Amino acid sequence: MALTPKDLVIGFDMDGVILDNSRNKIALAEKFGFSLKLEDTPSERFHSVVPEVILNQMRPLLYDDPEMALKAETIRGAIDGLNKVREAGISYFLISRRRNWSMAVRSLEHHDLWPKFFNQQNAFFVFEPEDKDERAKALGVNLYIDDQPTVLEKLISVENRILFDQFNLFGKPSFPHKKVSSWEELLPHLL
Repeated sequence: MALTPKDLVIGFDMDGVILDNSRNKIALAEKFGFSLKLEDTPSERFHSVVPEVILNQMRPLLYDDPEMALKAETIRGAIDGLNKVREAGISYFLISRRRNWSMAVRSLEHHDLWPKFFNQQNAFFVFEPEDKDERAKALGVNLYIDDQPTVLEKLISVENRILFDQFNLFGKPSFPHKKVSSWEELLPHLL
């Protein structure tokens, strides 16, 4: 059964769907001796290109250091898309695996996304993909958008899942859900 906008309860991932850390990842990786292309920056690809020992050193710099974290850009079309979702009266939540929630909020504030779109009532920060599923289930989320196929596979309580694949890296999802590469492609599934 297709959901109408009034039936939707959307869950958004933050990084890779709303905020774009691609250029930060490239700059930071270069400091660690790695030369990356934009298509190397989505989380699942990034993890296969940069060794875990280096990732463990990079993550705090990327997400917790204000000098780097506040340089993240918004995904093209995200602000306009969030405006349209809000204006349509659709219920939505942010469910992110950012460990440092205070820096995540600062990043959202920096882009005028907090409290305009996200606030203490509709933004949640968790640790594991399974935690995203638990939170989504508790909130009644019936459509979730994430940039990581492996995370979407863990959201078993969410009937409709959309892979946000801005660099078209992943092909058709292995689960029976949709894939988009931009907010322009995403919005018809929401409105």
